[in-house]
Amino acid sequence: MNKLLFKHNIAYWILIVLITLLMLWNALALFVGDYWSILRIAFQSTLLFLVYKRHKWVRSILIVYSLSYAVLNSILFLSKTVLKLIGERDDIDLYVLVEKLIIILLSTIVYFYVKESISVSKEPVENQKENVLQQRL
Repeated sequence: MNKLLFKHNIAYWILIVLITLLMLWNALALFVGDYWSILRIAFQSTLLFLVYKRHKWVRSILIVYSLSYAVLNSILFLSKTVLKLIGERDDIDLYVLVEKLIIILLSTIVYFYVKESISVSKEPVENQKENVLQQRL
């Protein structure tokens, strides 16, 4: 089976810590009463397990997840900004707009970071181990 290859070992640990922090944030949201966070926790725990196993789909999942998250939050940010500017809704707080902007920036950073620092091995791991052993002999 093909495995993930990280350019730096620190990238692996940053990814694990980031997903764990997101799970804790969603657990807090669950206790506050946001029942949709159960789905996010389930997705993040599955993703954390796949990262731990260095599964080949993690790179694709992270790319799709970060792009979709950035696009959806961009739409929300733009719609709330337009509604705030035209005076249609005054209950939109500046804090919400800044939060959406930070989420957009973080999603974009994760996308580019994953594209640059994570790759999938071209050959199965078993073949890689055999090649390393043959090179040493």
